Amino acid sequence: MTVVQHLELDPRFESGIEMQDFRNAMASLAAIACLVTAGEGAARLGRTVTAAMLLTGTPPTILVSIDATSALAVLIRKRAGFSFAMLAVGQRDIADAFAGNARRSSGLNREAEAVAPPVIRV
Repeated sequence: MTVVQHLELDPRFESGIEMQDFRNAMASLAAIACLVTAGEGAARLGRTVTAAMLLTGTPPTILVSIDATSALAVLIRKRAGFSFAMLAVGQRDIADAFAGNARRSSGLNREAEAVAPPVIRV
């Protein structure tokens, strides 16, 4: 088995594909919508993500793709953890709310726990 410790991409590489075309193609990629949330109290943030995968069951480890410079990534590093929830087909309004397509006050019941990231109860 090969383990990649560090992968460096050539910043000079140009694919010739327009960024918006790439984003549109990726938006149509079939994937389950998931929520990644972190924080406590008023300092809670979350995003809808589709780039997520199981890495190992022992210890339970998942990989999610979040912009490393985003406020959510900063909060995840600060809190050393995050909540992860997979959404069902009928929960599109929740996915839209966390994707910035609807008001975040769309009836979600957020529960904060003292030592854990926020939990979304639907």
